[in-house]
Amino acid sequence: MKRQKKGIFTKFAQPFSKWWASFRAEVIVVPMDDPLEPIMSVNNDILTIRTGYHTRRNTLLLPLIFSLTIMSFIAFDDLWPNIDFYKEQAAEKVELRQKDKAKYERWLLESQKEGDVEKQNRYKRWVNDSKREIRRYMVYVNKEGSPTIITYLESESIKGDLVGAIGNLVIPSVIGLLALLAWLLFLFNPRDAEIYFDRRRNIVYTWRKGRLGAAYFDEMGIKENFIGLNIYLQFENKKKDGYWPKVIVGIDAGKLAFHREDDLTYLLAQLLAFMENGKKAVITGDSYQRAPSKYFLRGDDKKPDNFEQRLSAVLEASSTLVDTYENNEIKGNAL
Repeated sequence: MKRQKKGIFTKFAQPFSKWWASFRAEVIVVPMDDPLEPIMSVNNDILTIRTGYHTRRNTLLLPLIFSLTIMSFIAFDDLWPNIDFYKEQAAEKVELRQKDKAKYERWLLESQKEGDVEKQNRYKRWVNDSKREIRRYMVYVNKEGSPTIITYLESESIKGDLVGAIGNLVIPSVIGLLALLAWLLFLFNPRDAEIYFDRRRNIVYTWRKGRLGAAYFDEMGIKENFIGLNIYLQFENKKKDGYWPKVIVGIDAGKLAFHREDDLTYLLAQLLAFMENGKKAVITGDSYQRAPSKYFLRGDDKKPDNFEQRLSAVLEASSTLVDTYENNEIKGNAL
């Protein structure tokens, strides 16, 4: 079945219910001991699936973190030895430049006696360059203790290359900042709440960072593209005094990326089969529970307070959900 007319270029979501008849007619769901990821749990009333962040965190984000961290160390390693080297070699450099200056001044006097204007201009330039280099290295000689970034910038400004020096600092600083932000995301972002399919109440719900999202099952929106299945629910906004759809992005099924619609067909058929026929359509046992992803320092995203009251309010506000996501490009609400 072709669910998206334009494939990965589809702009708007569609109700999942639009294809229910096709799923019933074309896809046979077989109960299994393990219902396959991203399904995380199944019982009499509720089936849950994880978000795409659960797998992409360890397979994509972690390698990116290590790459950025190594790059930042390399970038600073290229810079700091130069600063330390200047401090260690500064006195020697000053002495060499003073000898050069004395030599160029002697040549300048000789050229003045000879009346050679071209040589005079050249030697004057060399004398001035030597003076500038002496002042540059004296910054390190006069610095008490270890040199700092300010020492480096002051020295480079005398050299006339302050912009280049700032650039040398900006590049490793930006890489280091990106590495730090990636580490903070990895360590302190909690494990996403799973997406709950409640067949008894015929609703779908989840939450993100204190905001609750929900929809009636027949109003839930989907869009499929190369990163996976996107699910559209009505969410509380940041101020919790209004509602607007959000999309849970990239729920993967068997692969990290480059999904085709066929890769997601069986997962969607399982969701429909459970909501219509219960756990016996999906699993062979009394219940199923998959172990959650590990290494989340903060654990799970905390379930919002006053949950049932707020859930009812979100569902009441979902009457415009389908029309909104069918006619508007909705922003994501999860990695």
